[in-house]
Formats: sequence, structure tokens, C-alpha cells
Amino acid sequence: MSGGSLAGRLVLIAGATSTSGAAVARALTSAGATVVAVGTRPDGLEALRASVPGNAAGVDLTNTMAATTSAAGMLCDASGSNTDGSYGDGTYCTDTAKVTTRSGASFEARKWVAGTASLGWYDTRSNSHVATGAASCPVHTGPDGTEYTSTPCIALVGPGDRFDYVLSVVNAGTEPATHMTMVDDLPVHGDKGVIGAVRGTAWDHRPTLATAATLVGKGTANIGYTAAEDYCTKDLDFTSSGCADGDWSNDFTTDATALQAQLDFTADPLLPGESVQLQFAMTTPLEVADAGTPTIAWNSFAHAETTQQANGNPRVLAPIEPIKVGVATTYGVLSIHKTVSDNPGNLDLSDTTYEMAYQCTLTPTRGQQQTVAEGAVSLTADETRTVDHIPAGASCAIWETDAKGAVSDAADRDHAKTITIEPRYTADDTTTAAVTVNNTYPMGHLTVTKQLAGAGAASAKGPYEIEVTCTYQGHNVPGSPQTLTFATAGTKTIDVPVGADCTVEETATGGADETTVEPEGGITIPSAGDQSAVVTVTNTFTTVPVTPGDSTPTPAPTTTPHVGSSGNGSDSGTGTGTGTGTGTGTHTEPQVGALAFTGANIGAGVIAAAALLLVGLMLLRVRRRNG
Repeated sequence: MSGGSLAGRLVLIAGATSTSGAAVARALTSAGATVVAVGTRPDGLEALRASVPGNAAGVDLTNTMAATTSAAGMLCDASGSNTDGSYGDGTYCTDTAKVTTRSGASFEARKWVAGTASLGWYDTRSNSHVATGAASCPVHTGPDGTEYTSTPCIALVGPGDRFDYVLSVVNAGTEPATHMTMVDDLPVHGDKGVIGAVRGTAWDHRPTLATAATLVGKGTANIGYTAAEDYCTKDLDFTSSGCADGDWSNDFTTDATALQAQLDFTADPLLPGESVQLQFAMTTPLEVADAGTPTIAWNSFAHAETTQQANGNPRVLAPIEPIKVGVATTYGVLSIHKTVSDNPGNLDLSDTTYEMAYQCTLTPTRGQQQTVAEGAVSLTADETRTVDHIPAGASCAIWETDAKGAVSDAADRDHAKTITIEPRYTADDTTTAAVTVNNTYPMGHLTVTKQLAGAGAASAKGPYEIEVTCTYQGHNVPGSPQTLTFATAGTKTIDVPVGADCTVEETATGGADETTVEPEGGITIPSAGDQSAVVTVTNTFTTVPVTPGDSTPTPAPTTTPHVGSSGNGSDSGTGTGTGTGTGTGTHTEPQVGALAFTGANIGAGVIAAAALLLVGLMLLRVRRRNG
């Protein structure tokens, strides 16, 4: 369409708030047509009106209305009729009205925000979560396809994620603009707007600037930053001397509390219908306390302009601050439940407390993974604990740090269970990310080995009795204690629930000189898939054991040769009685090499006397028996 080819024409666009409808509206107005936009979203129509060029002063606009009916015989009056199909099939009765634009200055301004697209938006009218780009919310699509929203909807963002702002100002009047100043007071807890209205940001930590502000559109920009809490706003008043040098710095800083853009259009005025945009991004704090559902950071900016009137004089507009726009963090709840599904040994678990840990992380869209929540909980069987205020979208790992000897399905960090935190959007929302960690107590094995050692081990005789006592958390395992009996060295294996602590004591040692138990102090039964717990009991016999009832062996008699003294002769003696006895002593010369014998020879006499005494006693005993 060539410029001015549709001058004086009135065009109605249905579905004008769509991307294609807005493009057609711009093309038609550029060609001189007057556009009537029709749509189902008032917010979208408002945004369209602000983005489509308007008209200059003194322009006559003709508005035509058409109506029809399904009734037969309809006649139109002299105002006019249409049958060419431009309004629809059939005959339409038409009438016109003329509107003439008047000179004036007006600017439509709005702030837009885009958060984490995957988290969606929040509609404050319905208090409900909606998808990014939802038809119930105002939508502005950036050059890169990013979808922005504005009040009454709020963009959602995750901790550490970046969110983007667009400050849009459209010349909605009839006079060209020559200067414009925009000042943005960045969000902070309990803040106010630039002009002073309470905004009420709930974030307890400031977001930080992620990018410098850039101008999109005509004009030259002087962009400044400040880190002051109480900063200068005099540049919004074009009748004042403005801010002093140094109040604003052109050096970008992430710690800025506010930013300002001074735009100059004197070389190329901002014409009616034209717009400019200021764009920048901020980073959400990693730690934002849950202060509501959702927790919102508000932002707004103020703007002021000067225009050129038809008579050549400047017109100064007072600063104005459009409606605030919100970006919010959302939170959810983690629920951890403990169960025990298998306990064949009937362990008493009434006093058993299991220790668990959790760690929740988020990876910002443009950053590194960050831990946003972590801690520990203690649970008994069939107990549930909840952890509140975890940022939505966080991935949480849950594992057991002390399963009390049980077999756990989340035994350590490497085998942790994971779940993603779902957001709660209203106070009565019960959405919960729930995880169950289960324990089992299958039967394990305890092997007791009996060993015999020492010089007397071969002659050692049993029985040997070993008492095994197993407990779990201070309670005896059912069937404990039990006694194992060994006739000799050997091995016995018994079934014991995993996690039980067992001690071994020998109560019948078979007369051993020493008894040892390895390991000392007891042993814990490992999980069923592991090797059996092994206890070794060793009896040591350093001498041949004597068992009551056994006969004591009698030593065999021995003969000791007598070596007499040197000399010749014989000794004899007699006694009177019922018997006789004779003793004879033999004297043998010492052999060569024998020790020499010195002193009196009394050995033979002593032996003879002893023999006579023995014979006398025997005779006396016989006589007594005969008597």
C-alpha cells in the first residue's frame, strides 16, 4: 500500500490484538486509513492503541456504522445502504458520523516484564496460575520472540534467574516530542515509586542489574545509574535546573538502586504514533524469603516530556508514573515419609528413629547450579515430615544418613530419591512434592566357628556351649539369647535380622586354659546381600586335660643297680619267727672311669638292716593272722 492511498477510509479489524492483526493495523494507519480494532481482550486493545500511530491535529475521521436483519422486506432510510459485501452478505443499512481531531500532547506509557518462561505467569484477578502468553493477560512480544506481560498479570521467576523489563512510551498526542526523561526506581523491600506511591515489594533482598539499559527507537540517550537510596529526580522537571553533575553516573553498575534515561529528539522529533523503548535485565536474588503466595517484587517508572506546539512554542508535560508491574518468586512444600515394608524377624521398632538428609538445587537459566535448601530430618516408621518455603522448580535429593542397620532404598547421596518442587499459588493450595523412603529388615546370617588350640587340643573333649545374644535398638531379637553346642571344633550358622547387634559368650569351655572371642565386643549383622557376620571362639589347652572319672595311670616299677664298695666277703642275718629271710649284699669293683668312692662302707649294712626289719614285720603279720 502506498502512503495516503487509503486516506479517508475507515477499516474494521476483527482479532486485532493478534500479532498479525497488530501488523495490519500499523500498515493501514500508515496508508492513511482510520482503523477500528475489535478484540476480546481489553488489555490487548489498550496495548494495540498505544503501539499504533495516531493522527495529527485537525484530521477529519469518518465513522460508518452498518446494520442488517434476517427479516424479509427490510428497507433502509435515506442515510444509506450497502450491498457490495464489504460488511457481509445481503443488504446493510448504514449511517456515518464525522470526528475531527484536536491538537494536544499525550503519551501512553507502560512497563512490561518477562520472567522464566517455563514457570508461567500469575493472574492477580483470578488468583490463578496461567501459562506464559495466556490470553487472559496483556502480552507484548519482543523482537526476539520473548513474551512480556503487565498488570494485572505477574511474571514468575526462579531464584538466580534473570528477568527482563521493557519501558514503553508512545506519543499518543498530536504534537511531536522533543525531549523525554525516564527514571526507574529499582525494586527493594518495602519500596515506593519514583513519585512516592507505595509499591510494597516483598523481596527481602534486592535484585541486581544484569545488563545496561539500552534505547530502542529514535533519539539520542544519556543513561545514568546511581547506587544512592535517596537519589535526584529533578531531571523529570523540565522547568528546573535539573540534577547536579555526579548525581548520575554513565558507568554501569550491578548495584544500582535506580537508573535514568534522558532522550533528545530535537534532531528528529518523536512524531505522533511513534514510540521508544528502554530495555534492561535484572537478576533475582538466590535467597528470597517466602513472604506470600506468590512473593512479589514491584517496579514502576516515571516519565516526562516536552513537545513542539503548532505555534512553535514548547509544551512541558508534568511527570507521571504508570501502573506498577510485578515479578514474583513461588514456593512449594517437600514431604518426606518413612515406611518399613519387611520385618520377618519381628524386630521391635517402636523406639527406632531414622536420620535423613535433603538438598534442593536450582540451575538459573544463565548461571551455575545453586543450593537453595538443605537440612536433616528424623523420622520413625510411618511418620511424615514436611519442609516449607522451598523455591518452586528446585530439584530435591533425599537420602538416609542412618538407616539403623536396615536395608534402605535411598541408602546414601549417590542413591538418593529426587523430586521437583511444585509451586503453591494460593494460601489454601495443598500441592506437595512427596517422597517415601522405605526400609526392610531381611534375615541375615551369623556364623560361629569353634576352634581348639594348644598342646592338649587333641585330647580335649566337649561339649562346648556358646551363648549368642542379639539385640536391636536395645531390645532383644525374638528368640534371643540362644545356645549353640559343639562336640568338637566346627561351624554353625544361624539366621538373624540385619541390623541386629550380636555378642557371643562361651558358657562351657571343656576345661580350656584360655578362651578368646574374635571380634571382641560383638558384631552387627550386615545386609542380606553382604557376607555373613563371622565370630570365632578359640579354646586353648596348654596341658592334657583331666576329666573326672578317668583312672590315673600307675608308673611301672624300676630297678636301680647298686654299686658296692671295694673288698671281699659276705653279710648274712637270720630272724626268729614263722618265716625266715636272708639278705645278701654284693660288692663289685668300680669300673675304669667310675668316680672314686671315699669314706666308710656303710651302704651294705643299711640295706641289710632294712631287709631284716621287713622280714620281721612280715613274720609278725603272719603270726597275728595264725593267732
